[in-house]
Amino acid sequence: MYNIRDVDDSHLQGNAFSSGYSFRFTGTHKNEASDRINWLNARIRGRSIIHVGCCDHLPIIEKKRTRGYWLHEHLVKNATHCIGVDTDAEGVRFLVEELKQKNIYCADLLQDEIPQIDTRPWDYMFLGEVLEHIDNPVTFLQQLRERYSGRVRELIVTVPNAFKYKNFRNALKHRERINSDHRYWFTPYTLAKVISCAGCKPREFTFVTSYPVEDVAPISWFKKYIFGRYPAFRETLVMTATL
Repeated sequence: MYNIRDVDDSHLQGNAFSSGYSFRFTGTHKNEASDRINWLNARIRGRSIIHVGCCDHLPIIEKKRTRGYWLHEHLVKNATHCIGVDTDAEGVRFLVEELKQKNIYCADLLQDEIPQIDTRPWDYMFLGEVLEHIDNPVTFLQQLRERYSGRVRELIVTVPNAFKYKNFRNALKHRERINSDHRYWFTPYTLAKVISCAGCKPREFTFVTSYPVEDVAPISWFKKYIFGRYPAFRETLVMTATL
């Protein structure tokens, strides 16, 4: 993990300004999983977690399950206690009725009462690819902090990484490839800024691939070399924060 140093607070909180501020990455990725699934498995193993936006995209859930890439299934398996929350009623119905998943709730995290959250303190609340879909992520995180501070020890946030290798490759072709519902790309500094402006405390961050890099030569060799030497080229940015 890279550390977010206390010296950065003055810029993150708006007390200092620089038009060319250098936000340095200090830390190491040694012995750390390079893909999102294995990184999260290691982080939440033996802990309790609230998975926000647990449904994923319905048409591809079964495909992900077949390949072992459906994230919520991993979280359930590795956490001591895991609940899923999503506003997608059809997705929740599919998970509960078709996949027989337990502890899945259709609810608005900021508006609805979710009694199951009040039954215990939680180690983590995981916002997996959520913030890029929200019109005002600062307001969202502010309200999240006001409602769940004291009940959740730490946030884990994953978002699309603006530095990812494919973005540079597409730029050379004069195009952008993006989920059309996304509002933002994030960098470590801009995500830390959003979290800080919401009154939360960013702690650490890292870069991961969305899925394990499959052993299909020669592409796998190239990816493993590039992503190992230059982690910031990976697709996903992960950041932890306290509420």
